[in-house]
Amino acid sequence: QSIKVLPKEMIEFIDKIHSHFSHPQRQAYLNKVQIEKTLPRLGLQNYIPTRWLSLGLSLTRLVEIWESLSEYMRRKPGFTGLDDDDYSYFSDYLDSNLNNLQIRFLSGIINKMNEFNIKFQNQSMEIQSLKIEIRKLIKTFSSYILPPQILPKDLTTLTNEEDWQKAEFYNDKLISPEDFISQAITDIDINL
Repeated sequence: QSIKVLPKEMIEFIDKIHSHFSHPQRQAYLNKVQIEKTLPRLGLQNYIPTRWLSLGLSLTRLVEIWESLSEYMRRKPGFTGLDDDDYSYFSDYLDSNLNNLQIRFLSGIINKMNEFNIKFQNQSMEIQSLKIEIRKLIKTFSSYILPPQILPKDLTTLTNEEDWQKAEFYNDKLISPEDFISQAITDIDINL
């Protein structure tokens, strides 16, 4: 469900780039570019929309090979079924610093979520650890938007829905954009 609120362009790009490299010839050409430019020889990770963990792995790899993907698209290898507009679409997306930052941020957030996802799915997790882990999850993600002093000891008091519907609540309670960026750089990706 959370994927549905992401910018449509980002999801389209992720789908299209994975679809583009589903052909072995294109993967081989990407490898050639990586060798020539002495960049890491890595391909994209499989992204399967119904497998939540695959998106995090896929985005991490996308960030790792961003430079080689950009170079590949600039070269416009003449594969059947692709024209200059297709390569321009990919090049424009990959050359945008904003798009790179959005993908980096999304990758970091999803990987944080996946860490908790793996913990909660672990068969050896004991019931008495559940409350502690849920509290860690809430504290981790709330730290990106709330100052530490706002987070109550009793997390159930944080759910007053009426407050969250008022615009002034956000002005009084949320961290500043600068603090948000600082928190993201420290905790998610130093390159943000």
